[in-house]
Order: sequence, then C-alpha cells, then structure tokens
Amino acid sequence: RHKGIQSRERQGQADAFYACTTNAAERSLGEQTIAALAEQECSEVYDCRSTEHALELAFDHASPKDCILVCGSLFLTGEAEKILRGRPKTTD
Repeated sequence: RHKGIQSRERQGQADAFYACTTNAAERSLGEQTIAALAEQECSEVYDCRSTEHALELAFDHASPKDCILVCGSLFLTGEAEKILRGRPKTTD
C-alpha cells in the first residue's frame, strides 16, 4: 500500500534500496520513513533527497550487469523516466 516500498518478496532480493519521494507527492511517506521500513529487509539502504539523487547513486553503485528497478507511484516513475531519457546510452 505504501508507494515507494517494494514488496517483501522483492525487497529481500535487493542488494541495495534507494528511498526517495517526488516533490509532487504531498500525501506520500517521507524518504526517511521509507528508508526505515526498507532497512527491515535490506541491509544497504540509502535515504535520498530526490529521484535524481537516488538514480545517480544507483548507477554509481551498479555494475554493468546489474538491474536497477524503479518502483513507486506514477509521479515517481514518470520523474525517473524523464531523468533516464536524458542520460547518455552506454554500450556496455
């Protein structure tokens, strides 16, 4: 029910969790609350100030073979899509 939180099945499989909220999400939980909830299932949790910051950290920490999964509200995934479309494509 909480936006930005992965299901318990997926959370336990994640190497890292990057908690963030969008500026448009006035009714959503804060990133600190989301990070605290994620820490119950994932040992590497980052409390990010923005979607852009979360994606920057995720790409910095990921290897070329890793998968970065963005989940949450339509506001969050839409913001992430805009950011990702502006990134240069890699050939790795």
